Amino acid sequence: MAGSNKEYSIVEFLPERGGSRCGYCKSADTNHSQGMWAHRLNTSDYQSLIDRGWRRSGKYCYKPSMETTCCPLYTIRCGSAEFKPSKSQRKLAKRVANYLLYDNRRGGKQAVADNYNTTEYRPKPDNIVVNDVVLPEVVPTDSRLQTGIKPASVNLQTHQQEVPSSSKESAPSKPSTELVRIDDKPFSQRKRKELRREKCFQKLKVRSETTGVPFDQLLLEKQRKRKEKNQPKSLQHLLDYKSQLKVGQTPKHQLELKLVRSSPKSAEFQSSLSASHKLLQRYQKSIHHEPESKWGMSHYRNFLIESPLIAVETDSAPGLGSFHHQYWLDGNLIAVGVVDLLPNSLSSVYLFYDPDFWFLSLGTYAALQEILLSQRLLASNPAIRWYYMGFYIHSCPKMRYKGCFSPSYLLCPEAYTWHPIDQCLPRLAISRYSRFNPTQTPVESPDISELLVLHNRQAMPYSLYRALNAFVFDEEEVVFYAQLIGISLIKELLLYRV
Repeated sequence: MAGSNKEYSIVEFLPERGGSRCGYCKSADTNHSQGMWAHRLNTSDYQSLIDRGWRRSGKYCYKPSMETTCCPLYTIRCGSAEFKPSKSQRKLAKRVANYLLYDNRRGGKQAVADNYNTTEYRPKPDNIVVNDVVLPEVVPTDSRLQTGIKPASVNLQTHQQEVPSSSKESAPSKPSTELVRIDDKPFSQRKRKELRREKCFQKLKVRSETTGVPFDQLLLEKQRKRKEKNQPKSLQHLLDYKSQLKVGQTPKHQLELKLVRSSPKSAEFQSSLSASHKLLQRYQKSIHHEPESKWGMSHYRNFLIESPLIAVETDSAPGLGSFHHQYWLDGNLIAVGVVDLLPNSLSSVYLFYDPDFWFLSLGTYAALQEILLSQRLLASNPAIRWYYMGFYIHSCPKMRYKGCFSPSYLLCPEAYTWHPIDQCLPRLAISRYSRFNPTQTPVESPDISELLVLHNRQAMPYSLYRALNAFVFDEEEVVFYAQLIGISLIKELLLYRV
């Protein structure tokens, strides 16, 4: 490997020593995962790792032990190009636009549901000190606020039981307690709809008589315009509030989005560092009830700024690596989304926002903006077609909101293949842990003799390392590590050995 210009990824395997506290079911020691400290990672190597169920928190990477952990975490991704916003997501975009255009602050029940605390918990080994950095006791992942799903409403009414005529006079009928489903639209609504239709027809008749244009032609033209108006709007159109301005209108508020590189720190990131740190402290205090002192600058750096990803500059901006997606409202920073741009995807890491703007449901809104960002990147780089949302936890109801972004896919924890979430939900309804791929595949048996290690600042095959260190008995651990990262990475990652 001497003379190679390739920057190899360097990792330090940290196998689990025991269970830890679960942030979802709150159990004390039933959360299980394997971890490693990433000194540096190529973006392509990290893409391969998240496609095997790994995620990062700062420079610490972990993979849930799916068969043993109490709340299995399934990697979830959304197809950016095929994304179709749901009705509630369209309403949210309109609500934000109304605020920006008219200062309309109506939040309603949906905003409360969207801002329900859905922060994930990133498991880690307890009391591990790596490179003189103590990992935080609780390391959360991206805060995405759930989209409330309301059951379809039905109109119910009681009805009178039929009573034989001979008994009607002696025994008056009583309302039955049985509930009967009727048409979803009440009679008054149906009547109003008919009145609107009749009024429309009358206008068309008057217009036909005035202009001489046949009534049928006017009706077809109106139906055509209505059909065009009802065509689904693109995500870009929904989120571009300025396109909804009327002639001569000025928006009440200005929202500006900036994508700034956080590792290595760009000048623009440095200039907003103090503002983003204060915003994080406010968020943690208000949403997670943690004292501001717990989130000092060093904790902020270790958790949300430092990244093992090697920055890559490309012909098309902004390149690959770790970034902060900033939301500036009237010159004030109100939200920050921590994201990784990878060869095939945009991966969401964390989100924090100003709690004073709860009525904008910034968690869900930021997810929509990140999907839009992924769509824009797709135009210049066709490979970036996925939006990774972290983990889907079906056993935790408040974390099921991620399945509302369509189309979504879950990663099979054994075959590492992707499956539409609609096909996975019936299995998860039966068992917390499930294999999604019905085809049985043989367990990988990687040849660890070719696995690359870093020893005494030299990269070498594991077979040579063993020959130089005859009294080191770590083969079982190395085999386990190789199975976790997969055959494709054993020659890409340098496993640090003392």
